[in-house]
Amino acid sequence: MFAVQQARARSPLAKNMLIAGLVAAVAVLLLVAAAGGAGKPAGNARQAAPAAPPAPSAASAGTGQVLTATVYRQKANAICAALWREPHFQNLQDWGPYIEKTAIPEMRVALSGLGRLRPPAAFASTVEAAIPQMQSELPLMGQIGTAASAGDKAGVLNTYDQLGGVAQAANATWKQIGVAC
Repeated sequence: MFAVQQARARSPLAKNMLIAGLVAAVAVLLLVAAAGGAGKPAGNARQAAPAAPPAPSAASAGTGQVLTATVYRQKANAICAALWREPHFQNLQDWGPYIEKTAIPEMRVALSGLGRLRPPAAFASTVEAAIPQMQSELPLMGQIGTAASAGDKAGVLNTYDQLGGVAQAANATWKQIGVAC
């Protein structure tokens, strides 16, 4: 968010030059909050993304055996690891379809995967808080995708501010149990 505040204080030309970096930062935030397959940048056609999965409760999440803390961390970190990918596009409009067709579905895959894990009792309340925090990023990601597709730099910047705060809160919650998500 500091970069956004700096960009707003700069000239319009500098702000336009910084937008590519901001869009990359948005993608990193989105990918930090998402996980899943390799994903490909989408074409120009817009497609509605499927509905988000419901937040599982820690008590009913997953099937099978409750995981140890170490195994839970390993599995959750593996699910979230793909989020550090950073695609590169030439213009703002290319980010919209990517966010809508790749980043949002990957976030849903990550949420589903995290929801299937059975955390140890000591992690249950943290997981119950973290998953809905991640889910709350989805509408903001959609707004950024729509603004980016329309070439609306102001819309991207304004929503980026909101997403940054939500993503930081989710990341801080996951960090409490040693998960980088």
